[in-house]
Amino acid sequence: MSMPNQIQQGADIFSNIEKTGEQFKQQFNELAVKAKKAIESNVNSMKFEASYALTVPKAQRVKTMNEVNEVRESLWNDALKKANGDTNKAISFYEELCDFP
Repeated sequence: MSMPNQIQQGADIFSNIEKTGEQFKQQFNELAVKAKKAIESNVNSMKFEASYALTVPKAQRVKTMNEVNEVRESLWNDALKKANGDTNKAISFYEELCDFP
């Protein structure tokens, strides 16, 4: 192999390493945004659940949970249909449908 080819190969290798690093950074940033959103959603959900549990009688909470389970099942079925039966895609759709503001 000639010296110019070796130099070009080395440059290509380092360029690919840089591109891969940038891709990893982008993926990390996307995951960080999703994690932040999930944490905020969970905190808001916990605040709601705590205030609900402190102010609503148990019988009403049981009735509400039954209704919530029906809604969740319906949302899951909708997500599964939208994903054409692909459960991995359906999970993403379901999470979007269930996001707590």
